[in-house]
Amino acid sequence: AVIVLGSYLGWAAYQSLVRAEVFQIAGVDVQGVRRISEAEVKDMAAGFTGQNIFRVDLHEAARQARAHPWVKDVRIERRLPNRISMVFTERSPAAMLETGTGRFLVDDEGVVVGKAAREGVLPLSLPLVKAKNCPVRAGDRVDNEGVAEALALLAELAACRGWRLEEVT
Repeated sequence: AVIVLGSYLGWAAYQSLVRAEVFQIAGVDVQGVRRISEAEVKDMAAGFTGQNIFRVDLHEAARQARAHPWVKDVRIERRLPNRISMVFTERSPAAMLETGTGRFLVDDEGVVVGKAAREGVLPLSLPLVKAKNCPVRAGDRVDNEGVAEALALLAELAACRGWRLEEVT
């Protein structure tokens, strides 16, 4: 009888928690965003508002946020009683990758973060890595061995100082 009563009281307490208005998510606090657009951040956070803070799947939300090419990592936490905190770590472009189909920004891990804004202009004074027959899309890791070696060389040159990386091709 004690076990049944304890189970019932636990179940009733859980039901009251998930139905209480005080635990309905009222907003999302976002930090660490510089390159992701406001619309994209709102889109990532839209699934939270109005849900119960205890029932929202934070792991799935983090997985979806990490699918964005600029997101290197994201930490999503509950802030009781009714807020969600999203702390982003964004990728930083390390080089411009020129393929047969255009110019793309890549980070130091070889992940393509997006297309370059304008052809003929190197944004942020980035070095240029040229690769023939290297099809890529935003969010893909470049699997071309030569590109990986070029990025490693650029990292070494940057560490040596004195090199003007924006002039390196």
